Amino acid sequence: MKTYKSFTPEILLVTEKTNNYIQKAQISSSSAAAEYFKSIWPVDISHREATMALFLNRRNNTVGFATVGIGGVAGCVVDGKILFQQALSCNASAIILAHNHPSGNLEPSTADIKLTDSLSSFGKFIEIAVLDHLILTEHDFYSFTDH
Repeated sequence: MKTYKSFTPEILLVTEKTNNYIQKAQISSSSAAAEYFKSIWPVDISHREATMALFLNRRNNTVGFATVGIGGVAGCVVDGKILFQQALSCNASAIILAHNHPSGNLEPSTADIKLTDSLSSFGKFIEIAVLDHLILTEHDFYSFTDH
């Protein structure tokens, strides 16, 4: 008879003040969110697709942000488990998502709509609201909430 040993990984959460900072802002509209995202965007918005999340407290003040996916010219994968793990780690009450379309097309794809619906449903379950999902281009934006 063989005996197998199994190791359970431990997770250590450290909360400490660092020199890193997030520009504090109260996000009160889709245009304010789009402006904020464009100020922190990790790649050239017209070059390759990326997805970011902005984490908010109950007063819609920013408490964190994260790049949740960087893709190619035609798509980007977002893992919902990673997104909500990051939201939980900064005690977010709400999330605003944004991704860019390097093509300049503001129309959401079927995949964009499915992703938004899926993340919104899970967010409701764990009481972290997905307030909006923005599609950004170099000169404009599309808001799922506004439309």
